[in-house]
Amino acid sequence: MSMVADGPIIQIGCVVDDLDKAEQTYSASFGITRWSRFTGVAFAPERTTYRGAPADLEIDVSLGYSGTQQVELIQPVRGRSIYTEFLERSGPGVHHLAWAVDNMADALDRARATGLVVVQQGEMNGMEFAYLETPGMGTHFVELMRLSPQMREGFAAMQAAAAVPETLA
Repeated sequence: MSMVADGPIIQIGCVVDDLDKAEQTYSASFGITRWSRFTGVAFAPERTTYRGAPADLEIDVSLGYSGTQQVELIQPVRGRSIYTEFLERSGPGVHHLAWAVDNMADALDRARATGLVVVQQGEMNGMEFAYLETPGMGTHFVELMRLSPQMREGFAAMQAAAAVPETLA
């Protein structure tokens, strides 16, 4: 049993300051042939917290696949968040590793029991997410996601469009 979550890492998340440039760089470096871009992704303060306080933020996101591994590029647009904090502290780069979980409350209890601390969490479009600080684990953060059936279907469709085998059915 893993200290974070059971199952495979489903996503490598990177925070960037230029989505166009990052898509080109990651395509050339990791063979990603197709990106799905979502602009103006808004997180409402009544459903999102950052360091324990309500958070009102917006990001642009590109999702692609390198083989069967999802790569997420996140560019902050407005609002204080884990993403702006990361850029200020570290500059663009790998931000998190993500796992899908079936029960967010149980997964958070387990993560907290190992000493991980929730930094940002919320809900959008039926998906729950939580980012946790991971001192000593070799990455800045981990993300736990409880994906809605629609989001799983969307990820599977993106993966199929990228012409790679499905891993998130």
